[in-house]
Order: sequence, then C-alpha cells, then structure tokens
Amino acid sequence: QFYIQDAQYAEKGTESRYGSEVSGSDGADTNQSLRENSRIKYQANNVGRPLIPGINAPIVAPPNSPYYLSFSRRFKQTSLTVPLNPDEVRLYRHASHSKSGRTIHFRCSRCDTLHQTYKNGEIARIKMIDGVVVSQLYPVHHERCKPIRLVEARAKEIERRCRKDIILGMNPKEAWKKGRKAAISEATAAGFPVYGPGSILSAFPEWDKVKVLFGALRARYIRRQMQLKQRMGGKKNFDND
Repeated sequence: QFYIQDAQYAEKGTESRYGSEVSGSDGADTNQSLRENSRIKYQANNVGRPLIPGINAPIVAPPNSPYYLSFSRRFKQTSLTVPLNPDEVRLYRHASHSKSGRTIHFRCSRCDTLHQTYKNGEIARIKMIDGVVVSQLYPVHHERCKPIRLVEARAKEIERRCRKDIILGMNPKEAWKKGRKAAISEATAAGFPVYGPGSILSAFPEWDKVKVLFGALRARYIRRQMQLKQRMGGKKNFDND
C-alpha cells in the first residue's frame, strides 16, 4: 500500500485547450523510500487548500490512497503512479491543471506515445481534485500499452533523484552511490529481494551506463555556476562605477 507525500509542485505551463486550465509537461520532488511513504500522515487542514502551482504548494491526499506521486523526467514530483498489483504499476504524467491549481489532469505516458505512433487507440486519463482522484482510477488504456514492473518504476524514480542531486551540485559518482543505497533500503523496507533478478537494484543502472549522462549534468551545473559568478561580477563592477 502506498501513500502520497507532500510535494513541491512548481509546474510551469501555457494556455491549453481546456480553457480555464494550463497545460504542463510531465514534470516529477523527491519521493522518499517506501518506508517513509508508509509513515506519512494525513494533514486534514490541507485538504481544501488550493493547489496553486508554486514553490510552496503541497499536494496532499488521504491516507491509504492506492496511488502516489513520483518523479518525472523533469525532476518534479508531479507524475502519478497507480499500483495494479504487488508487481506492476501504471505511470501517468501531469497533463494540465486548473488556474486555481486544485484540479489536475494526468494521462498515461505510454498510451500517449503509442497514440502518436499508431495514430489511434485510447489514451488513459485520470482527474484529481484537491489531491484526491475523482475519475476512474483504472481507465481503459491503449491496446498495446502494458503495465510497468514495480521494481523498474522504483529504479527509474531513484535514478531521477540522482540526476536532480547532480543538477543541485552533488558529485555524479556520489549521487549514483546514494541511489544504489536507496535501492537497497527500499527493497529492505518493503520486504523485496535486495539482490538478484527481480530486485530494485537489478533494475537500477550500473555506473558505466550512466556516467556519461551524469557527467553531462555535472558539466551543466558547473557552467550555470560560472555564468552566475560572471553576472554577479558584472553587477558588482556596475555598482562600483
């Protein structure tokens, strides 16, 4: 059983065909370990709070909810994960939200891709209001859309957290080691096999497979810091003049 954790919801968007809504790309902040997720308590005073997209707008859901928020490829915790059984899940990306931020629409990432490829088929959608799913939780998917193994979803989640750590300044190898430890911790807390086929660790990428990507993210961080220093230096010179 999974629970939703408070998340930093800071999704930028543009006007969409929903009229009063703004669209957003799938965006995923850190989804903690399964052990931590199970301990999250429901904050009743937050239920009616508008989920206005902003740095301090948490998404809150009732306890025992059969879904939780996860990291998207944009490193924001705005994707929705819905477990189907102990071994498989469905992933839905943030598609749009109302101007108030209280209503959020999700759609299945795989259905979306398949629909674009084959130009036909269903695209599964889910609607959430105030952190609660109000539509069908298990909508019809594209006939070619298959569920994702839970261990793969968890490994992807952890790997994306590693990327965000690097973007925020962590050494790439240290971020990878941190992710590996997280995979072991989650498996232990959830009672899953820690090693071997079918484990979260087996689905987590080896260092050789991600070192180039992680290195590129590190280079981006360094460039950003240098640009910031240059701007600050220019501002200081301007002030001195």
